[in-house]
Amino acid sequence: LSGCADAGLPCKDGFQCVCSPCVRAYDVDVFPLQTGLAVADASRPGRGCAKMALCGTTEQRKPIAIRAVDNRERDGERIWANIHEGDRTRKIEARVVGPTAGNGTSYLYEFEVTATKVGVVILEIHAGDEQIP
Repeated sequence: LSGCADAGLPCKDGFQCVCSPCVRAYDVDVFPLQTGLAVADASRPGRGCAKMALCGTTEQRKPIAIRAVDNRERDGERIWANIHEGDRTRKIEARVVGPTAGNGTSYLYEFEVTATKVGVVILEIHAGDEQIP
């Protein structure tokens, strides 16, 4: 993401340039991929879904693909999620999509989530043993 550089604007360390102005990036940004089924948080254009915000919608038993971008660029880190659905929790591993860095390393991950019950499903994203804030 080189929005600030393209516009000739400085971008401080720890910020992600997505156009203008520069904004502080989350450790991991999360985006829904199927635009026909999912609706990203419109209050954050060009950025991932806000924590505990509605990130996407789909029909029961139809998958929704979620992309996670590790903005801290942790090499070799395992990205995974707990899926909380009603009184049940299950774990899924993200698959690496990439490479995104010049050295062949990827910081893009994808999950496929399928709801088995009607209602809200909560994704709790982790990098290694740490829950993403």
